[in-house]
Amino acid sequence: MMETDRPTLPSGWSRMSLVDVISRDGLFVDGDWVETKDQDPHGEVRLTQLADVGDGEWRDRSVRFLTTQKAEQLGCTYLTAGDILVARMPAPLGRACIFPGSDRPCITVVDVCVIRPPAARVNPRWLMWALNAPQARQQISDLERGTTRRRISRKNLATIQLVVPPRDEQDRIVDAIEAELSRRDAACAGLRSLKSQHERLYDALVTQAVTGSLLPQDEAEGTGSSLLAASLDSARTSAGMADPELDGMPPIPTSWRWATLACLGDVVGGVTKDAKREANPSNVTVPYLRVANVQRGWLNLRDVSAIRVPREQAEALRLQAGDILMNEGGDRDKLGRGWVWDGSVPDCIHQNHVFRVRLRHPGMEPRFVSWFANTVAAPWFERTGKQTTNLASISLNSLKRLPIPVPPAGEQRRIVLELERQLSIVSASQTSLATYLAKAGVLKNAILAAALDGAFTGTSRGPSSDGGSEAVS
Repeated sequence: MMETDRPTLPSGWSRMSLVDVISRDGLFVDGDWVETKDQDPHGEVRLTQLADVGDGEWRDRSVRFLTTQKAEQLGCTYLTAGDILVARMPAPLGRACIFPGSDRPCITVVDVCVIRPPAARVNPRWLMWALNAPQARQQISDLERGTTRRRISRKNLATIQLVVPPRDEQDRIVDAIEAELSRRDAACAGLRSLKSQHERLYDALVTQAVTGSLLPQDEAEGTGSSLLAASLDSARTSAGMADPELDGMPPIPTSWRWATLACLGDVVGGVTKDAKREANPSNVTVPYLRVANVQRGWLNLRDVSAIRVPREQAEALRLQAGDILMNEGGDRDKLGRGWVWDGSVPDCIHQNHVFRVRLRHPGMEPRFVSWFANTVAAPWFERTGKQTTNLASISLNSLKRLPIPVPPAGEQRRIVLELERQLSIVSASQTSLATYLAKAGVLKNAILAAALDGAFTGTSRGPSSDGGSEAVS
């Protein structure tokens, strides 16, 4: 923007670079270069890090230390309460917060810039908000460098331009910003509380549905006359399957029964990565689902990988609409999580860490089975899964023994229709809440942008009758 194109500033305000705002009697340095070998978990000096620097808030997360002797030897800069800490690496790049002080000496790492402005002329909280405002963030973004890890140097950071009000106006702006943000934060807390309540309601509705308490049961559809029940009996007898183990399982209506997952359908594993197979030109390339694609109650298909496999393997593992996908594990809360395949990606198969269940009887609703696995069956997966140092997993044979409640076919259809109706209402409300929370994030930027451009506190623009207060010099 040409100098003449810039909007007129309020009386007494001026445009200055960050280094001029801080001036010679302030402090503007990078944190200290402290290597792992310099640290000591029993040291007296805390080493604060990038993780501690939030966007306008001190996060207090780091647990690194060094001795006083080592800090003195390295010539470290000790932090004082009120210092502004600026992250020279994302995310987001250039975020700033106020260091609140500590009961022990503190320093910070080299990728955090320390600013201690002259208090008589600069309100530290005003400068912190100014650095977090969109006007400064855009300049910082334009000055970032690096390929794999983006950062801004202190030299470049020093050049960003700020619109600087007089000191007393800075105080009024800080009060106005923080009052508005306090109201915004209270509204966000209420929205997040509602979001949590909706998540609990979602789980409660599903639990009621798969245990028979969402709808009144039609006892006329007893198991004795159910074709589905007869099919289950036949499958269990022919395969020599044992009765399901029901320890920890909830009670179900008398017209329902229990069956193992293997009794209900075919349970198979998927394909593994193989370098030789990938290099074989006679193999076919097909999309395949990984653990990251199979979420609890939904499928994430934004990033579906491809794999080369023999044609016959691709045919054998090709997913069909209605197949149930369940994760083998990873983190413990991923055990058994999954959802029903809708056929939206043609010729798709699945990896070995994702199990596929293909139900045999048309009276079984795959959504009903998957809902049960995602909610009520969670403790069963916890008990049955195996835990290594970093990973949890459920074996294919164990999964086949998962007990599943089986309502009569007509009852399942009614339950699925009613549950989807109620969940659609909850989901629509959750979407609205997410939209409001996203708007709240935009609102913060709007508050900062207006306040720090002189439009927020009713400050008049142009010359005033009394000439205005003096700006920072």
